[in-house]
Amino acid sequence: MQALTAGVRVVSSSWLGIAERAGMVATEQLLFLLARHTGELLGAAAAPWWTPPDLTRLPVIAQMVAA
Repeated sequence: MQALTAGVRVVSSSWLGIAERAGMVATEQLLFLLARHTGELLGAAAAPWWTPPDLTRLPVIAQMVAA
């Protein structure tokens, strides 16, 4: 979260806990935080390029990863 607040715009993340022990944040948790706290994390300057994540697609993606 601190990296996003500092201006980082590319984040590596894991799905369904895969690679979390390597220090990667869970993608689903990151998306929920970004959807809920965009302004706090990315700041006002992010508005021109920011599109909120489509959280309705998470279950389908999770099923594909689990398979």
